[in-house]
Amino acid sequence: MMNEHFLDVVKQIRLQWSTDEYDHLPYLPKIEGIDKWNGGEVFRKRYAAFKHTVAKVIKPRSVVEIGVGFGVAACAFINGAGGTCSYCGFDDGSMDERSLPAVSETLKQWTLAKVHHYESLHIPELDRVDLFHVDGAHDYAHAFADVQRAMKCALWVLIDDTRDSQVAAAAMQALYIKRPGNVNWCSFEDSFSGDILLYMGDEP
Repeated sequence: MMNEHFLDVVKQIRLQWSTDEYDHLPYLPKIEGIDKWNGGEVFRKRYAAFKHTVAKVIKPRSVVEIGVGFGVAACAFINGAGGTCSYCGFDDGSMDERSLPAVSETLKQWTLAKVHHYESLHIPELDRVDLFHVDGAHDYAHAFADVQRAMKCALWVLIDDTRDSQVAAAAMQALYIKRPGNVNWCSFEDSFSGDILLYMGDEP
């Protein structure tokens, strides 16, 4: 049986996302070549505004993210949560060598936001968090390990790039091992690259 709170959150995300006018552009680092991460209106609406809406509905007090890039999702989550949540990002800098210093500078406006240089398989054990965003490497091994780590400590897990079959398969296998049977999960296949939302609030 599906959790009623989970169902209401999913409903509210879908309703509010359709009218969310969040604009990520003011938060992008001011460095050469960053325009390719803008992606135009489709990217704004289906990626940045989606992440913003998720945080606006869930209202996390703490967010952890694997795969920070240039901080588009980080800024969307922090803004959606009202600018008061703690944020901890992990990234190995492989997307662009400028990304970590650029996003660290961007996030200085929020005193509770930090970014750490880590390969995701070597991240230390984490305290409990409200929302964990998985957006790291898209190979099966990393996605599987990242989702497993997220489910250990988070109430809500949002997995990006789930139209990638490796990511989707890894996410479902990790979920099956953790909770075989009926679980609370939802696919937002119409987001920029597909997202799966897990609710870990119901212990079996």
